[in-house]
Amino acid sequence: MAIFETFAKRKRNAKQAGKPIIFQQDDLPETFRVQVVHIWRSTLGDPNDCGYKFHLQDVREEVWRELHLTLAREVGVFTLWPGANTHMNACQMFVLNSSDVDNVLSLIEISLRAAVNLGNRTGGSQTAGDAIDELNHRFREHAIGYQFQGGQIISVESQYLHSETVEPAISLLYDAQFEGPLQEFMQAHEHFRKGNHKDAIVNAQNAFESTMKAICEQRGWDYGTERATASKIIDVLFKNNLIPSEMQSHFAALRSTLESGLPTVRNQPGQGGHGQGADVVEVADYLAAYCLHLAATNIVLLIEAHNASK
Repeated sequence: MAIFETFAKRKRNAKQAGKPIIFQQDDLPETFRVQVVHIWRSTLGDPNDCGYKFHLQDVREEVWRELHLTLAREVGVFTLWPGANTHMNACQMFVLNSSDVDNVLSLIEISLRAAVNLGNRTGGSQTAGDAIDELNHRFREHAIGYQFQGGQIISVESQYLHSETVEPAISLLYDAQFEGPLQEFMQAHEHFRKGNHKDAIVNAQNAFESTMKAICEQRGWDYGTERATASKIIDVLFKNNLIPSEMQSHFAALRSTLESGLPTVRNQPGQGGHGQGADVVEVADYLAAYCLHLAATNIVLLIEAHNASK
């Protein structure tokens, strides 16, 4: 479904031209919530709006039942919205009115997953891919710091960093069929979104190391045991000229960055690598975000070098 550039949007965009986008993650504007409901109706469909295609009513009712009861069970309630007369109505009222941003996002996330799995079985006028594109556009339009990617809603700290590092990393991992690193990278973002910054850093480091191992395994390069350190695996990649030998002197700083970036941050006291001691150590948002972006940058570099030298 096309995104229309109305006069109001053009006027607003003209005023904001050249200004940095400041993302927020603590509030979902009413307009955004209504737009989500529109996406649902055109993608998953309304059981009461099937015309003469009676078989669609049962399909749509079952979809809404599953969405409603899945989240209700996870939240620990019998219904998402007391007084709602249908499963679809309960989901819509929850998204339109709930102050629990995380669980609203959870419902949006599982609804998009359902749309992808269902294909066009609900007879909706909007495809799952188009629905995802529109949702991500709405996130950006309202400066909400999230995007739906890889089957999950992930945190976006900077649109530039996200589009230039995170998106390519996810795409490259998926295309290379590096399922383990991809899962760890997505878990890192999930932990970050929930504020579990230590776990986010650990999973970002794991994704980086698993990417290196996956490259070694594809190429038959021995890196030792599963407990091999990042430094040892990096040494294997350089010795096997993953980065061309004639460029390795130029990339002397690169090796230092790979070896002392994520591994060092992870292994600092309290970051999750070696325990935090007697006192609880808090990890700042900016440090966890840095680790996610650094992991993405490293992953993009390594996979692109891997692909280029096949």
